[in-house]
Amino acid sequence: MTAVSVECKYQSVGVEIQLTDVFLNNFHDTYTVTVQQDMEGASAVYSKSNSDRIYFTKDCNYFLKLTIECTNKNNYPLSNPYTYVYYLNKDAEDPLFNQDAPYKGEYFIVAIGTDQENEITVRSTLVQ
Repeated sequence: MTAVSVECKYQSVGVEIQLTDVFLNNFHDTYTVTVQQDMEGASAVYSKSNSDRIYFTKDCNYFLKLTIECTNKNNYPLSNPYTYVYYLNKDAEDPLFNQDAPYKGEYFIVAIGTDQENEITVRSTLVQ
């Protein structure tokens, strides 16, 4: 009998969206969160009817772009409709200038509406 050692590595980039009660209480359920890979790459839309985790299997050369579109229930303090753009890269800066792409195997957990309805926190882990 021969023992074979196999090393498996997670080769995609994952995104999990978590909408907090603060967000859900302040915005209508017609929200969409679009996650786009690089400038013209694949994209996926997270919404009330499609709340699965998002995985990108092709190399991510620059960034993942997160675009949140939502309508505030009480029209204050944000204008309607509201659009917020966030880049998922190592430092959340404009990715065109720093070439700061996510790692293969990186898994992002994005919480939207943590303390205020438009606040976002991002955690990431490297899965190997």
